[in-house]
Amino acid sequence: MACCCLNQNISIEFDYDSPDAPLAEARLRDLANVELRFGNARTLLPEIVKPHDVVVIDGPKYFGALKLALPLPQTGRPRLVFIHDCHISSPIRGFIEQEYPSAVVSDHPKFTECYRYLDERCADAVDGALTGGIWRPYEFLGKPHSSYGPTFAYLTPIDDYPYKAKISKLSLEKFRDRVVRSVCKRFLGGVRD
Repeated sequence: MACCCLNQNISIEFDYDSPDAPLAEARLRDLANVELRFGNARTLLPEIVKPHDVVVIDGPKYFGALKLALPLPQTGRPRLVFIHDCHISSPIRGFIEQEYPSAVVSDHPKFTECYRYLDERCADAVDGALTGGIWRPYEFLGKPHSSYGPTFAYLTPIDDYPYKAKISKLSLEKFRDRVVRSVCKRFLGGVRD
C-alpha cells in the first residue's frame, strides 16, 4: 500500500517477515523520497494521511482494500483515494458500482476514450496478457481492445455518505463472497472470479 504525501512518499507493508518485504525493500532502496514502514495500514493511515495527500491502495486486495479506503474520503484529509485491481468481474467492482456511485474507474468507456493514448506504448503487451475475455472491451487506436485487469477505482468524497452502514454492508458482502468461493472450491473444483 502506498500513501503519497506532499513532502514524502510512504509505502506500508503489513509484516516485516512477509515474502513481500524484501521485494518492497529492494524496489524502494534507491528512492530517497520514499519511506518504507511496517505495520497495520488501518492503524497507520489515520496517523500518516494529511490534507491534500494521495492514497493508493494496492494491498490489501479486494474487500480488504475497500474496507481500508471507504472511511478515508470522509476525513477530508486525502485529496485522492485510489484502489488498485478493481476489474469489471471482481466482487469489489460490483460493490463499488452499487454502493459508491460517484466512484470513477479507469476502464470506464468515457475515461478510456480520453486517456487511452497513455497506453499506446504498452497496448500490445496489455492485449497479449488478457485471458478469458473477462475485461470490458474498448476501442484503442481504432482496434478493439479489452480493459486491463489492474483497473483503478477513484473514490470521490460524498457529502452525508453513510460510511459506517456501508462498511457493515461491505463486511456482509465479504462474508458472502468467502462462502461462495468456498462452496465453488469444494463442490465445483474451482473458484469463481
